[in-house]
Amino acid sequence: MKIEKQQVQALAIGISQLLEQIGDVLPNCAPIWSTSTTRMTLEEPVYPAFMIGQIGLGYDEARALVIIIAQELVVEDAEGSSQAALARFVAGREMMRDFSEHALALVAAGRPTCPLCGQPIDPRGHFCPPSNGHSTSLIQ
Repeated sequence: MKIEKQQVQALAIGISQLLEQIGDVLPNCAPIWSTSTTRMTLEEPVYPAFMIGQIGLGYDEARALVIIIAQELVVEDAEGSSQAALARFVAGREMMRDFSEHALALVAAGRPTCPLCGQPIDPRGHFCPPSNGHSTSLIQ
């Protein structure tokens, strides 16, 4: 699935907050993925099944599992009907904590976003419509 950087960041923060709310008492041990970061990297070529529009986050207390539901971003057709694909991910608290930390690290390593337009800023600047024609070098 294809997901925007802001969605990844919001999901990672949401997972952290959820784990805090449920009283996550996991020991401070090394993350599961720390020994093999290749386990969380994408393998090329990547063909996303769909673009994520909405993300839901929940917790199954009986089984102590965190649940993520991703819904496809759809555009209504001419008749006003639309059907969105859904994907459901279920994992334990420790794995979700590690996923959250990894996701936040990936977001932090990416290009910064412009506070005016929300677009990524390249090293040489970017075209920003809200800057009203002013130099892009001011928005870096």
